[in-house]
Order: sequence, then C-alpha cells, then structure tokens
Amino acid sequence: MGQQPRGVPVDPNCLDIKILNKYNRPTVSTNDQLRNLRGLRGGWDRPIDELKLLDLTSFRFNIWGDRYMRWVGRVLLTKCLAA
Repeated sequence: MGQQPRGVPVDPNCLDIKILNKYNRPTVSTNDQLRNLRGLRGGWDRPIDELKLLDLTSFRFNIWGDRYMRWVGRVLLTKCLAA
C-alpha cells in the first residue's frame, strides 16, 4: 500500500511565504526584553482601574457586557488568581 497524504492540500499559488515564515519562525522576545517594556516596569501586580477600563473598552472598541467579561474578565481573573 502507498503512503497516505498528510495534512490538508493547499494550493501553493495562494500562499504568501512571508506570512508563512512568521508562523514558522515567530519573533520571540527574551525575558529581559519583556521585563524592560515601559508598561511593565512597575510589575505585573499594579492595580487596574476597572471602571476606567470598562469605559475605554466600551467607548473605543464597543465592548459591553458579555463581550467584556469574555475578553477582559479572563485577564482580571488570571491577575487575581496569580496574586
């Protein structure tokens, strides 16, 4: 018996090699680079003003209620559990 093909057949004419390379070899920051990011210099445990965050996400991104809890709630829960 012959070998069965693996994966999903993809038309090679529809691929952008630059995009494929970003998935194949993603840019990864070192721990030192991440620690020195301006927004993280104060640490991960800085308080979050949830009312201000809700105002920003609802006004700028039209994120309310369920969407807010699905996207932002997870971050807040993870931050709370990590503490």
